[in-house]
Amino acid sequence: MVALVVQRTERRGVGMSRVALLEGLFPASVRAAEASEDDFGGQLWPSEQALIESAVAARRREFTGGRVLARRLMADLNLPERAILSGPDRAPTWPEGVVGSISHTGDRCVVAVAPRTAIAMLGLDIEVCRDLDRDLWPEVCAPEELAWLAEQPAEDRGWLATLLFSAKECGYKGEYPLTQTFVDFQQGRVAVHRESDTEGTFEVGYPEEVASRLPVPNPRGRWTIREGLVITALAVTQPPGDAPLRGSPRTERPRTA
Repeated sequence: MVALVVQRTERRGVGMSRVALLEGLFPASVRAAEASEDDFGGQLWPSEQALIESAVAARRREFTGGRVLARRLMADLNLPERAILSGPDRAPTWPEGVVGSISHTGDRCVVAVAPRTAIAMLGLDIEVCRDLDRDLWPEVCAPEELAWLAEQPAEDRGWLATLLFSAKECGYKGEYPLTQTFVDFQQGRVAVHRESDTEGTFEVGYPEEVASRLPVPNPRGRWTIREGLVITALAVTQPPGDAPLRGSPRTERPRTA
């Protein structure tokens, strides 16, 4: 695989946050970027700061970078800048009228936000592009996904397992704000389509009780390999003529974000 070299890019309202890493993965109504050192060193709102007073330094850094960048992106969309809090599970609680997704791995952090009037489902995940531990494959992959991996070139199977993991995380981040339902790795299904060695699309399948509450039962996203990262992105537009879809009461504990 070839890691793409991407230069730092400026954009109105985003400052020195890097938008090029995620370029082409979302529709125009979504703003997405990678956090810069300015974001990691930025200022939290008091209500946000209170959530991480006792957190370790790494958690404070990733939390700060994600929230500061998210507000930059919200400003770029002319959305009101508000605190982005989180529940006991650490999943972000987005302000009214905003959909968003935050992902981090190591010292990297990416954020996507959009107005709820335009986007119904939004998911974003990044993982270091490396082979997923073979012992984890049966936990992450359903039987049909394991069969698909076995059909792929031997040298690609490890990172493709990581891609499946990332796509499931991305799909979960997209559905959870709408359904408030925990979907584990064996309940979710992912079909990967390879356009090249470094990019393609994927489809996410959910249990019927979850799919029935989504605008699209099997949403399609994009994946890419850039700068040594597996990146998965998912955005579903609001159904035309309908009121913006909103979340339902929480039913199960989500994975942390």
